[in-house]
Order: sequence, then structure tokens, then C-alpha cells
Amino acid sequence: MGIGRGVIAGYRAAKRHRRAAQADKLRNETANAVRASHAKGEPSRHTIPFKANGAHSKHEIVNLESIDGFEFEQLCAKIFEKAGWGKVETLGGIADGGRDIIITAPDGTKTVVECKHYMKSTVGRPIIQKLHSAVITTHAQGGILINTGKFTAEAVEHAKVLAGQHHRIELYDLQKLAEIADGAGIRFGKNVPILTYPIRGADELVGMVLQDASIKSRPKTVLDVFAASVDSIELRACWLANTTIRQDFKTSVGVIHSINEHGASYLFDDADGKILDSFNDEPLEEMPADLDGLAVRAGRFQCDAREMKGVMTSSLISKYTTMVKYATRNNRKYEKKCAPAKKNVTLNHIQKVYVPAYSMTFKAMGREYRVGAVTKNAGIAIQGNGLRECMICGEAAPDAMLCNDCGNITHEGRQHGFECHRCEKTVCRTCVQYARRMLFSKRHFCSDCAPENAKTYEGSV
Repeated sequence: MGIGRGVIAGYRAAKRHRRAAQADKLRNETANAVRASHAKGEPSRHTIPFKANGAHSKHEIVNLESIDGFEFEQLCAKIFEKAGWGKVETLGGIADGGRDIIITAPDGTKTVVECKHYMKSTVGRPIIQKLHSAVITTHAQGGILINTGKFTAEAVEHAKVLAGQHHRIELYDLQKLAEIADGAGIRFGKNVPILTYPIRGADELVGMVLQDASIKSRPKTVLDVFAASVDSIELRACWLANTTIRQDFKTSVGVIHSINEHGASYLFDDADGKILDSFNDEPLEEMPADLDGLAVRAGRFQCDAREMKGVMTSSLISKYTTMVKYATRNNRKYEKKCAPAKKNVTLNHIQKVYVPAYSMTFKAMGREYRVGAVTKNAGIAIQGNGLRECMICGEAAPDAMLCNDCGNITHEGRQHGFECHRCEKTVCRTCVQYARRMLFSKRHFCSDCAPENAKTYEGSV
């Protein structure tokens, strides 16, 4: 029996159990990640690889033309690992000695794998000889040479000669690799489906926006005060990337800063490559084939996968760059800029996605507020200040308060927003009245509760 064939038989026998186990593992990892983030007081974020195929497809689809040689090595390792061949170790690099991957089967036998992503070229005998030497020096039982292109006739003949020896070499072309990948839930193709986050209904969307804004309002709630309309919906072209960033920053005093991100997913705008914050969960469904029945405009992808990789890498480097202060043994203080090197930023997988972007108008007692938002699976991200800008000073108001007399949004406090001393009605500086108590203190009232001696607040501060 050839090297790897016994392992294939083993993984086929366990195939019906593997998918259920992977689903359970994914649910457990997600739950643990959410619990851990809540325990630290951090917003929840997926830190596990996303499924590029979405919830309605059984296979992950990979476009081989969009990945380079190093990414192809990572893909092969992923395929063998998901196919259950055993422990998979990647050694790829410029000086890998003909050993990109080492697979250790459950019975302890080793197989050395060399990966070549030469879709328009052939692989000759010298590479097989190099792999054969690597098999011997690694004390492995055999080797596999993978090429997405073709093998020369001389290479095929030499592999047949080695097949009769102790250290045999097997040749895997694209078709052979595709068969193994299919069993691991991965398929190769150019037409990778574009996934999309769910498009929300108007009522649900308005509720999500107002809940996210957290505007204080009494006695009427914001849902009672605001009349809202959705003006337009656009499916924004974006890229979802699963990333790994690992680097230690050292000085004479030792390690002063470390980055250890593995399997974190980030969403990048196709137009400028910027990271959209709080979007690290998975798309749920494939892009609808027909949008004529929807009041939705789909954006166009202007960049291809190769162009976006450089842009996304630069955005991640910028995101993780930080200034770190440290002191030496003689108490001299220094500051060092810690920026991850390009070689330490890995894009494990990238996927085209559409993100629904909404333009809305909120009206309250004659006041109009323009709001932009994008939605994900279980939340929303407001674009710009929207309902969080103080009408008194023009600054952002994370502690927003709605005046129930005129509809102004203001800061709570800062001499901009007040609660009526009697009925707790929320009113702004323009509408509030006050009455002095003792010499220095004041009590604030709405127009309905103001006593006879109350004065207007405008111009009295």
C-alpha cells in the first residue's frame, strides 16, 4: 500500500463523524471567545476563522489564481489537516530544503510534502531529486510533490523508478489535490460566490439605530418621538479577511510589546481599504442573483484579490502600530514605535462580501437628523455622529439627551441638557427655565413645571 493511502482509508472511515465534531468545536470556540471577552469587559469579537462558503453552501471555494506560492502551501496544509491525514507541520520558506509540509500519521509514519504553485509551468526531475533527499534526511517513509501545473515526462518516469524503492515519491496534480480537498470541504474555482450580510427591514433597522444611539428621553421614549424613514440602501463592496499577526518587539531590556492575533477576521472597504470597525462575524447568505425586486443598489468591486492584499496588509500594519514606553535599568525612559513587519502579517483567506449600507432620516418635533449605518449579523455600526451630535456645541455627544420640547439632541449636563426638577422631563438649554435656591444653587424646570419666578436659562450663564 502506498504512502498516504492507508491514511486516506482511515479518514474516509471517520468522515461521517468529523463534520459533526467540527460543528461542535466551532460552536464551543465561539461561545468561549464571547465569554472571555465579556469577562475582560471587551466587546465580543470572533477570533476564529470564518467560513468563506457561508451558511448555505457545503464547501469553501478557493480561487487558486488569487493566491501566491506561500498561501498555496498554507492551503495544502489546511487541506491535509481537514482531511484527517494526521499532524500537519508547515516548514515553508526560501531555505526549506524541499520540505514545505511534514505530515505525521496516527501510526507515526512521516510524509514530506513539497508544494509548487506553477499553474502555467511544469515541474522537472531536479525537484523530485531534491524532495527525495529531503525524505531521507527527515527519516520519513515517503514524499508527495504537488503542482497545480504539469510534470515533465522525465519527472514522471523518475517518480515511477522511486516507487519501487523504500522512499517512494508520489506526484499530485491539480485534479488529485482537488479530490482530497473536496473530501475536506474545499473546492477550487474562479467564480467564488459573493456573500452578503442580511438586509434589515425598516422597522427593525430604526429600532437597532435608536438602541445603539442610547439617547436619554423623558417622559416620551425615542421610539415615540422620532419618525424615521430609510432613504436608500446600498450593498457596499468589501473584503473579509482571516488574518494572523505574530511579532515580538525587543530592546536591550527584553520584549516590550507582543502581537499575537490568530484567526481574527476583519472587513475592509473595497474603495479605500479601510477597516470597518466591529465587523468580525461571518456573512450568512449568498448574494441574491436578482435585485430588481429590492430597493437596493449593489456596489462594484474595483480591485482584484492581488491588489487588495497589499492594501489590507498596510491597513493591518497601521491598526497594530503603537508607541510603547519603556525604561532601562538606569531608569532612563524611552519610547519605541512598534509596527509589525509585512512578513509577519498573513492573510489566511480573503472573500468578497457585500455589506448593507443605509441612509436614513430621523425627525423629531421639526428637527431632522441624517444617519448612515451598516449592519452585520447581530448588530449595527453607525457611520458618523448621526444622532450623537450636540445641537448646542456641535461636538459628539456619547451621553446624548433628547429635548422633549423642541427635539434638540444635546449633551447630558455640560450646561447643555437638563432634567426637570419636578417631572424629570428632559429639556435642552434653549427650553429650560430655572429658579435660584439659596444664593448659588439653581433648580431647573421644564416650561410646564416652571414656577412663577423661574427665569429663562439662555444668556444667564
